[in-house]
Amino acid sequence: MAETKPPEQVEPAPWRDRRFQVFAAGNFANNLGEAAYKVGLPLYVYDLTGSLATMFLMAALAPAMLLISPWLGAVVDRCESVVPPSAAARPRDRDATSGRSGGRCRRSGTPRCSYSPAA
Repeated sequence: MAETKPPEQVEPAPWRDRRFQVFAAGNFANNLGEAAYKVGLPLYVYDLTGSLATMFLMAALAPAMLLISPWLGAVVDRCESVVPPSAAARPRDRDATSGRSGGRCRRSGTPRCSYSPAA
């Protein structure tokens, strides 16, 4: 007797899956934003400084930032933060006359303190 093979199952096209459509749309929006950033940032720097050399430097260093940003992120994570992570969530003390923040640490009352989690 001859053995019969089971019929091969054909995978559905990825565009029919809603999750893939959402992923593809998000990826497209991300790529569009990155392209606008790569064009817009050097132009913004030129508008601020009026220097073509600074604009060129900014455009040339933009791809390098993608390569070194993971290491820079690790360095920044190890540094002590000046602002507590929850500072944006709570209202700040305001000076009634100028409207500016008082600049004092809520916990210790010192003019400027750095955040260190309680041990």
